[in-house]
Amino acid sequence: FLIYPALILFALSGFGAIVKWTSKGRAVSVITAVFLAFTAYEMVKYHPYENLYFNQLVGGIKGAKFRFEMDYEGSTYKSALAYLLKTDQRRLIRIRTRDLTGRYQGYLFPLNQLLRMKIDLGEKFAADYFMGAYSIQTGDFPYKNKCFSVTVDGTPVCEVFKL
Repeated sequence: FLIYPALILFALSGFGAIVKWTSKGRAVSVITAVFLAFTAYEMVKYHPYENLYFNQLVGGIKGAKFRFEMDYEGSTYKSALAYLLKTDQRRLIRIRTRDLTGRYQGYLFPLNQLLRMKIDLGEKFAADYFMGAYSIQTGDFPYKNKCFSVTVDGTPVCEVFKL
């Protein structure tokens, strides 16, 4: 995220050069502004999961699912964990996750909430829930009892199943 301001300045200087070099500078400016406005609208719509934005060349997020790496940061896990903490009032909630990012997202919670969660990997772990974000995934998760889903633009990007 720290590099974004430099990238914006670099892009704006390139855009300024294109406008100066072309005789149709106003048309280029209008077309660019329309495309930038559309992308900005999509980013606002995806918030807080703007890192899951895919352009329309791949069909948006729906077209990217199962074809591209999506939630590699595991940012959707935090919403799933918040849901479990809110709806399951037991002292200890055992959660199986498909990757380590799901486990690491648990550390973002206050200590009293973190101590209520035991998050681990692997089929041998006796869990109450399975939680999985679609990152490098070739198909849907094999569980049936879905109790929560984080969706972006109508596409599930993280799901929680009761085991």
